[in-house]
Amino acid sequence: MKSRNGNPEEKSGVSRRDFVRTGGAVLAGGAALGGGVVPARGDTSPGSRARLFPEAKGQEAKIKAYRTLGRTGFQVSDVGMGSVPLRETAVVRYAYDKGVNYFDTAEGYGNGAAERAIGDAMQHMDRDKIFIATKARIREGDDAEAVVQKVRQSLERLQTEYVDAYSMHAASTVEALDHPGFHEAMDLLKAEGRVRFRGVSYHGPGRDTDQPTVDVLSAAAEDGRFDMMLLVYNFMNHEDGDRILAACKANNVGTTAMKTSPGSIRYEPVDPENLTESQERYLQRFIRSGTFSGSFSADKRGRRPWSASMPRRSARKTCTTGPVPLPKGMVSRRPNNSGWGASIGSFKTPTCTRPVWPSRTSGWWTG
Repeated sequence: MKSRNGNPEEKSGVSRRDFVRTGGAVLAGGAALGGGVVPARGDTSPGSRARLFPEAKGQEAKIKAYRTLGRTGFQVSDVGMGSVPLRETAVVRYAYDKGVNYFDTAEGYGNGAAERAIGDAMQHMDRDKIFIATKARIREGDDAEAVVQKVRQSLERLQTEYVDAYSMHAASTVEALDHPGFHEAMDLLKAEGRVRFRGVSYHGPGRDTDQPTVDVLSAAAEDGRFDMMLLVYNFMNHEDGDRILAACKANNVGTTAMKTSPGSIRYEPVDPENLTESQERYLQRFIRSGTFSGSFSADKRGRRPWSASMPRRSARKTCTTGPVPLPKGMVSRRPNNSGWGASIGSFKTPTCTRPVWPSRTSGWWTG
């Protein structure tokens, strides 16, 4: 059976028109990326797997350099692995095989799922050669016992006897750095050998009560109790970032950087009845590859406008190298750096009145 413009309908029973109407966000995002998300089945030509950050020809994707992480003395890969959306153990093992030995996670990532994925992968790694940094939000009323319990639960999920670093996650004021329960718990756990180093992270102000990043993290660097930190560093905040890095260098505090490439991908509006050439080409790749194997559906409230089998990306990269140049086709997104770097913007299709974000099954993590 052919559609009105001569293209065969999908075997799953989903019509070409239905796919375009309900999957408009995917078409928009995919076309913006040059159609590199879904190669045609069996297509091994040089351009069949176009990448946003293509490898140089003849170069293997492998860590080339390691750097000392402050007073920890540990030689960490200059590109580490973050784990906000991580669910797949195989992704961790692949990164490890490519030389990544720094893994950043947290109890709140997937309600512990990220820690469990890393824990499963660690059974196939040399524990002494990797650095595991996890963290948790420490509430004002948490005492040392509550913090110790958080750490023990993380250790259980990670299936390890110790973590290399445990951090106070998203400390938003200078006063929060002096949390008595956190520091008492860290002293106890370090004595037990369960935590080797303590750290702190901060995404930047998101509420009126939050203090500037430079004030909070510079104070953490000079505090003396924090061995390392995770900070936002990119072209939009490099002046404050440089001040924080200088304070860390002066106090031998290790630093790792996140959100090094803030931005969103430009996309074309999708008109199901009049696709652009790039959108039509991208749609045909989906059809030829047989990617879709389900059916489109929506609940009574209009949520989940489509449901299908899609390729996945399961890990977000956290770089420890400093700023990353903004890729062509990307624009700055949030001036306060509160958004995930390189997240796809909100998409609207003609059949939806609210922003439609590609789900995890679309192959893109949106933060």
